[in-house]
Amino acid sequence: MKKLLRIKEILFLCLISLNAVAENAVAEESDGLEKERGYFFGFSFGNMLKEGDNADVDLEALLRGLGDSIAGNQPDLTAEQQLAIVE
Repeated sequence: MKKLLRIKEILFLCLISLNAVAENAVAEESDGLEKERGYFFGFSFGNMLKEGDNADVDLEALLRGLGDSIAGNQPDLTAEQQLAIVE
């Protein structure tokens, strides 16, 4: 009886370990995909800026604006300021 209980304990610990390994693998895959997606969009946007002769931008401000847009924050620039930039 004690031997059966010990086997169940070992199996239980193995299942917990396998679950942790599987969760870690999924997290790593997700992180990799997020990084690849971020790089893809960044590279694509960089090409659009370059092709439109707008490659001379402050990258910190670009990232702040991108982050504000994704977060749904109000822009730091008024509508008039934005219009003046693109004209």
